[in-house]
Amino acid sequence: MKTPTHDAAITTWMPDDRPLAAVAVVAIVLCVFLPAVTCDFIDWDDNRYVFENTDVIEGFSVRTVRNAWMTTTFHNWAPLTILSYLVDSSLFGVRPWGFHLTNVLIHAASCGLLFLAIGRMTGTYGRSLAATLLFALHPLRVESVVWVAERKDVLSVFFLAAALLAYDRYCRRPSVPRYAGVVVAMAASLLSKATLVTLPVLLLLLDAWPLGRIECLAARGAGLDDAWPRRSWTQLVAEKIPLLLLSAAGVVVTIATQQEAIEEEWRTPLVAVRLPIGLWSIVRYLGMTLWPVGLHPLYCHPGSAGITPLIVIGGAVGVAAIALVAWMSWRSTPAVTVGLAWYVVALSPVLGIVRQQGFQSHADRFTYVPHVGLAIAVVWCLADLVVRLGLRPRTVGLAVAAVLAVFVVADERQILRWRNTESLWTWVLAVEPDNDRVGPYLAGHLARNGCWDRAIEVATEIAIRNPRSRAFGDVADIRSEQGDVAGAIEICRREVQTKKNAHGDDHPETLDAVGRLVTALRNANDPEAYRLARQAEPAVRRVLSIRHLAACRILLTIATAANREGDPVSAERYAREVLEAVARSRDDRAGLRKIATNSLAESLDRQGRPEEAISLLRSTLALLGGTAGSAAVENSQVVMMLATVLANHGRFAEASDLLKGVVGPMGRHLGPRHPAALAAAALLERIHGEMATRDAAAEDP
Repeated sequence: MKTPTHDAAITTWMPDDRPLAAVAVVAIVLCVFLPAVTCDFIDWDDNRYVFENTDVIEGFSVRTVRNAWMTTTFHNWAPLTILSYLVDSSLFGVRPWGFHLTNVLIHAASCGLLFLAIGRMTGTYGRSLAATLLFALHPLRVESVVWVAERKDVLSVFFLAAALLAYDRYCRRPSVPRYAGVVVAMAASLLSKATLVTLPVLLLLLDAWPLGRIECLAARGAGLDDAWPRRSWTQLVAEKIPLLLLSAAGVVVTIATQQEAIEEEWRTPLVAVRLPIGLWSIVRYLGMTLWPVGLHPLYCHPGSAGITPLIVIGGAVGVAAIALVAWMSWRSTPAVTVGLAWYVVALSPVLGIVRQQGFQSHADRFTYVPHVGLAIAVVWCLADLVVRLGLRPRTVGLAVAAVLAVFVVADERQILRWRNTESLWTWVLAVEPDNDRVGPYLAGHLARNGCWDRAIEVATEIAIRNPRSRAFGDVADIRSEQGDVAGAIEICRREVQTKKNAHGDDHPETLDAVGRLVTALRNANDPEAYRLARQAEPAVRRVLSIRHLAACRILLTIATAANREGDPVSAERYAREVLEAVARSRDDRAGLRKIATNSLAESLDRQGRPEEAISLLRSTLALLGGTAGSAAVENSQVVMMLATVLANHGRFAEASDLLKGVVGPMGRHLGPRHPAALAAAALLERIHGEMATRDAAAEDP
């Protein structure tokens, strides 16, 4: 490997100073990010991973370690990340400062290792220091470091740095143990987060520059000497086969674990949405790198309706320009070519071109690995430019220090925005007032913490500004979960009135709010639900599609009312209409299917058609997963209706056997005092009583 000439424009160190420089990198990063230890947990994924996760709360034990390897968390399999949370919990308890401190320490250590890896490979420690600090202190790092749920990022990059150091050692003196070090480091990175499936390709890029291991490129003027024998592309790809197999395994595991959460094709079709958004994101991240203003964790996805000519043309032209710059830079500054290629390759898994979990167009955290290559490209390009212009080293050093100082100030401001959930979501709404996803998060967080007046105030402001907001609905759901049914109904009334005043009676979102109010009233057995449903039916049929969720809710309420008023024929008509709408819907509406099935079965039974009702209920149970395990709880309302119909027609033994299979699981999953568990137990007791009465009557003619 060639050791490039050390430029006078950027400070360099003798070999003995390299560890000291790495320590300096770690110290600088720690100083900048240590304020993060004062931040709280964020009520957005931190709950799933940490403070509501029973395994993490328990800390290290045989059971929790086994679960870290055998289960997924929020559709992600990242056992090393979960194990790191268990360590934090055992050391610090479930206190946010300990988890934040670990994130900061890992990020700092990763940056120190990256500095050593880049420096060893390139032989230019001054440029390596500048590139590492630009990467480490850029404001786009804040999300990955300060958000506890993104421990996945910092841990995976720590093992990336370890893999690069191991690969450098292997290239200097190839051996099986040294190659095994690369494999182990990559496996550890994938066990932290699956993003590094691109590592084999990234190592091939490093083979081109700075390692100069590719035979055909040396003849084209890469300017690399013969420190070791060069190899062909075929040989180098073959060398990466074990790593490629690891990548393939990572892809398979990711698809398998995230399958239920991956966005449906119809929401984001490849050619119409995902491809243009993916190309535009490559350009957008460059813009965010140069001008990191307005950064936040949940950017709106434009969806099909938001794909403008600017996105399509800008993405295509921008990517073409990046490719042109990379191609033209190869002979003069191969670092730019490799750095830009690293940037694009490392971004590829998170561009959304391949369907993925989450509905975001881009995210700050997605730049964590790509920015390593981009920082190298920027620093080497500017360093060569400085040499050509003959600028003084002191001038260059001051310019670099000024840029880093700006980054530090921006980091501190961004960390403050992450100090707690309310400050974070308030900041996002200040940047994007129409963010349809963040408003409900803020209102819901306030409601969960008992700030009802503030939650309703936020929900009202958002509903007036954005009729599609679900903020009111989330607050009402929380009120209902806490057992305050009357309070939930009152919040639904506020939502209806707010949207009526702001958007009109027949606005689709007003009718959607009416649907939520009708459902809340129906669940409370309030007769007003049926009056409102019939009153809203003409507008719903005129304005909304029958497949709309609000339409289904209102029609189901009318079906329920018809059964109660002794009109099973009308109930059957409405229930069948809802079931047909659910079958045609692209959304998962298992809850609606269960209610509609029960309503239809009740109407059939009332009309003297019990076998049709029983057949319908059995087929629905089979469709929804039966009654084994947790399905017994999820499908309990259908089971209870089936048991009721069977008992109504003297089939007590069948009804009893059916209920016995679900009462136990319901008690274990929900608790014996849960209303649903109590209702199932009461129904079973009633059926046993009727069986006893019948048997006694048979014995005493």
